[in-house]
Amino acid sequence: MAPCSNATRFPSQRFPRSVSRDRTSTSSTSPPPGVGVPRASRSTEPCSTSRPAPADPTGSARASCSEGPAPVPAMPPASDASAARGPSRSPGVAYFSYGREIGGAERSLEQLLRAVRDAVRPSLFAIPGPTTGFFQPLGIPLLPWNGTRLSRATAGRFTAESVRLALLLRRSRADIVHANDLNAACGCWLAARLAGCRLIAHNRNVWDADDFSLRERAMLSRRPEWIPCISEAVAGFLRGYLPELDPARLVLLPNALDIEAFAAEARAAGVTRSQLGLEPDDFVIGMSSRIARDKGHSTLIRAAARLEAELPRARYLIVGAKARNGSTAFFDELQSRIRAEELEDRFRFTDHVTNVGAYLRLMDVLVLAAEREAFGRVL
Repeated sequence: MAPCSNATRFPSQRFPRSVSRDRTSTSSTSPPPGVGVPRASRSTEPCSTSRPAPADPTGSARASCSEGPAPVPAMPPASDASAARGPSRSPGVAYFSYGREIGGAERSLEQLLRAVRDAVRPSLFAIPGPTTGFFQPLGIPLLPWNGTRLSRATAGRFTAESVRLALLLRRSRADIVHANDLNAACGCWLAARLAGCRLIAHNRNVWDADDFSLRERAMLSRRPEWIPCISEAVAGFLRGYLPELDPARLVLLPNALDIEAFAAEARAAGVTRSQLGLEPDDFVIGMSSRIARDKGHSTLIRAAARLEAELPRARYLIVGAKARNGSTAFFDELQSRIRAEELEDRFRFTDHVTNVGAYLRLMDVLVLAAEREAFGRVL
C-alpha cells in the first residue's frame, strides 16, 4: 500500500493552501454532462490525508489508510445529479484546447461546444493563434493558456501557469475540466487538481511511444476520471499504452457529425472547378487534410507519378492548411517532390478552408492515405 502523503506527486513541490482545494467525497458521485457513465470501480489513487475519505456505503467509517481504498459508489443517472446540484446552477465546464492549428480535434470540439453551450456554463482555454479566431464565433468566454507540459526544464513555468489557471477556474466556478486531447490533459491536470475540478481527458489519437514521458503516462493512468475515446481502435490502443489505467475509466464516445449542416455546405455555391484551374473533363482526385507527414501526401505524389500515363486527365486537389506549427517546411518539401516528378500542372493546393464540403463536391475520388487515423472524420 502506498504511504499517505499530503504532497502532489507531479511536481514534487507543495502548493499553498490558499490555492489548493481537494475534491470532496461527492465529486465522484455526479457524472459529467454529455459523457457516458462507466461502471463502478475502485479508486486507483493512493490515500491522502489531505483528501476527505469518501462515505462508506455500508455505514462503517474507514479506520485508516492501511485498510485500502473504499469502493467508489455507483454513478447515479444524469437527472439525479442535476437534482442534487439544484435547478439554479448549471455545471461549469472549462474546455482546454491544445491545438495550434485547426484540425479534426478542433472541429470536433467546436461542434461539441455548439451542442452543450446552453446546457452548461462553458469556458474555453485556447493557445493563442489560428484556433482563437476559429472558436470566437461561439460566443463563450475564451481565455489564453500556453499549453506548457511538465518536464525538468519547464517545472517552474508549468507550476506558475498551473496556479494561474487554477485561480481562473475557481473564479469561474468551474466544476469540470475537459481536456480536448491527452496533450491538453498533460498541460492542465495540475490546475484542475488545485482548483478542485474533476478531470476528463478526451483521447482522439493513436500516439507514438515517445509522445508522452513516463511521468505523464503515470499521470494519465490515474488522474482523469474518464477518458472518452473516439473509436474502439483508440480505446484498444490506450489499454496497451497505459497498462496501469483502470479500463472502467474508458468511455467509447465517437465523434458526432452534423450531416444536415455538412450537406448544406456542400450544396452552397461559391467554389467552382474553373476557380481552381480545373477543366470540366478533368478527373479530380482529392485529399482533405492538413499538410503533415503522417497524412500520406507523399504517397499520393508517388501514386500520381505512376498513374500519369494511364490517367492523363487526372488532377489532384489537396484541401488543408499548408503550415504546421507556423512552418511550411513540409509543404515546401512536397512542392520539391512534385517538381522532381514534373507534376506541377497536376496539383492544386487550397490552404485552410472553412467550407470543406464545397471542395469535396468537386472531387471524383477522395483519397485517405494517412498512415494512421483514430476516427477519419473526412470519410
